[in-house]
Amino acid sequence: MSRKKKDEETKAILEDVAKRNNWQRLGWSDVDLDVKLTPTERENFSKVQTDGLIEIEKLQTEFKKVAADFKNKIQGIAIDVNQAAHSLKKGSQVVTKNLPTFLDAKRGLKLFYEHESGEVVKEVEASDKDRQANIEGVA
Repeated sequence: MSRKKKDEETKAILEDVAKRNNWQRLGWSDVDLDVKLTPTERENFSKVQTDGLIEIEKLQTEFKKVAADFKNKIQGIAIDVNQAAHSLKKGSQVVTKNLPTFLDAKRGLKLFYEHESGEVVKEVEASDKDRQANIEGVA
């Protein structure tokens, strides 16, 4: 049967349905309908669902690892940025040095001496331990 003849038969059937039910024929329109799955379709959808869930779990695990790595990298950079900003604001930076110390008993201060410059570079209140220390023989 030719397509044209089939289309004419379909048109005649639809006109008869409209006439019998006192309806007005509008034409053709797309509509979403629920259609029961065949066993093969059910099996295919189950496989897609299972495989997809496994892949999602793998990706989520990988994402957590990458996110944690990025978070650590960002935190490290943020510390450097904050230290740089603080140093720029102060106009100086904190440097740890191992310096000779002296006790100024009259003022109750522990003195940090920079022997290269010959200057006392920091003074802090002496602790009880500093006051009681026997420093004889210390170079």
